Amino acid sequence: MFAYCENNPSSFSDSLGTSPLDDHPINVNPYVDGGYCENNPVARSDQHGNNWITDILDKIFGKDASENCNEIDHLIFGQDSEETKNIPFGSSTIGEAGCGVIALFNALKLLGFKANLYDIRDYFVERNYFRTLGTMPSGIRSYLSSRNIYYESSNNPSIIEKTKLGGVVIVTFWNEMGPIILPNFNDIYNPFIVVYGPIISSGAHTVAIKYAGGYYWVYNASSTETSAQSVEDYNDYLEGGFISGCFIP
Repeated sequence: MFAYCENNPSSFSDSLGTSPLDDHPINVNPYVDGGYCENNPVARSDQHGNNWITDILDKIFGKDASENCNEIDHLIFGQDSEETKNIPFGSSTIGEAGCGVIALFNALKLLGFKANLYDIRDYFVERNYFRTLGTMPSGIRSYLSSRNIYYESSNNPSIIEKTKLGGVVIVTFWNEMGPIILPNFNDIYNPFIVVYGPIISSGAHTVAIKYAGGYYWVYNASSTETSAQSVEDYNDYLEGGFISGCFIP
């Protein structure tokens, strides 16, 4: 019926009756410039006007898939940098709660592994390792296992000392220690006791640490840093209270 335009009247016309003309000469390559959903608007869409694949990924992940084109290929010293602070992370952002993502990314980079910040971010979010205050340490171990990367984990801060022989340790610790009021069930005349411990409401922080030149070098030591920070005694830095460590040799 539409032989005059190669049976594709939505893309071609033949007003002179001589040869079909492409009505969309600019968008001829659907992988380069969209091709208006590769002439298949039922199966695909092209809301961006440039790539139907992007639209599909947006619907799956709820984000702009083009962000992966802006892959970060260097160490990240502070999560609140202009480059990373507004990257979506679950219901928050990397700047607000992405220290675990950055710590794992930095550790892999320091050890020479291929690392993509967005891939790590997506792994945590899709598997529910994301929390409002940050990343669960179990998510870091799960990611390493998924890539068959050997690691050792411990709840003892001495695991950090392993870096003196090489490798990197990812450490999670409480941001603040202080007096905590707890119920006292053993004395009816003193219903409360005060102990010194982590202030959980202040949240936790996760960093990558390596040892070099007699110092422990902390990456993303705080959200506004612009370089790695050196400390002689890691206990001075972890004054908020050690939670867990994941050593990668």
